[in-house]
Amino acid sequence: MNDILEELYMGYFLEQHKPSPETRAATRKEGEALGKLLPGLGGDTVEELQARQSEPLISSNLDWFREGFRLGVSLMLEAM
Repeated sequence: MNDILEELYMGYFLEQHKPSPETRAATRKEGEALGKLLPGLGGDTVEELQARQSEPLISSNLDWFREGFRLGVSLMLEAM
């Protein structure tokens, strides 16, 4: 069974958009920091580190998205 809230959160139904200037600046800074780490750690280690860091964030953000979605639906039902 598909989890429609996860599909909505992951953006399967959204059009692509350009990142904000703030997002681009943060991405650039992250790239610079990783560029300093890469020679010492190796590319595979840095990629694994990034993957391990993103997994809990994605899971947590999905939980908050579900909570917010359910709150929104509850508010719409209350308004009816």
